[in-house]
Amino acid sequence: GGQGTSQDKLVTKDGSRCTWTATDNDPLFLFVTCKKGEKSFNCRYVGRPALCPQYRSNTLLYWKQITRALKKQNSLCHNEKLLVRAGMCKHAPREAHFRLVVSQKTVTPSPYVPAAPVTTAKSCLPKNKKLAKEFCSDSWFSVCTFFSTMVNNYDC
Repeated sequence: GGQGTSQDKLVTKDGSRCTWTATDNDPLFLFVTCKKGEKSFNCRYVGRPALCPQYRSNTLLYWKQITRALKKQNSLCHNEKLLVRAGMCKHAPREAHFRLVVSQKTVTPSPYVPAAPVTTAKSCLPKNKKLAKEFCSDSWFSVCTFFSTMVNNYDC
């Protein structure tokens, strides 16, 4: 392996033989490839270990703990609710831990529709803001509000 890449092999609780590779950036992607019987599958997890101070001070141990966490999984690559966390980072913020990147089915973009005049859009912003708050995390809030406003414009 080159500089800045970590990898390891493991067998999960349910008998999948897996290999993972991680890139060294932020956010960091963890690529997992598994084989279970005749079936093979792969996926990627995303996390920001940089938010965990222990990660920088002992990267090697960090990845050992990630391997251990992956081994404990029963449905690796199939459980988007489960966070993969290193024991040393259990007090780190949620974004620090790895979560499954759900492979979106490709959506064909709808044709461009000119925005409604500002006056109508303004009247329904508060409602959209509330909607956006319910569906969006803080980091994506502004983008999300923007999109939900576009989507919900026809309500006004």
